[in-house]
Amino acid sequence: MAQTAVGIAGETRGKMIDMSIRTCNEKIDLNKILRRITPKLGGSGGGHPQAAGARIPEEKFNEFVKELNLVLKGRMSTN
Repeated sequence: MAQTAVGIAGETRGKMIDMSIRTCNEKIDLNKILRRITPKLGGSGGGHPQAAGARIPEEKFNEFVKELNLVLKGRMSTN
């Protein structure tokens, strides 16, 4: 069975994507991660450590996923 660090659900609204991001891993703080990543992409994000939201420009979604994966890989390798 594969280990999934986070789940993302999103909806495109105009030229933006609104996302809901969740994790069951208590070592991952989505609030901190999203507050760091999303401003660099022209968006915003935050919430609770294991349940947060983000809003970014639609064309930045692939870059968002890449950045999120880099952060999560760093977190997972140190745990």
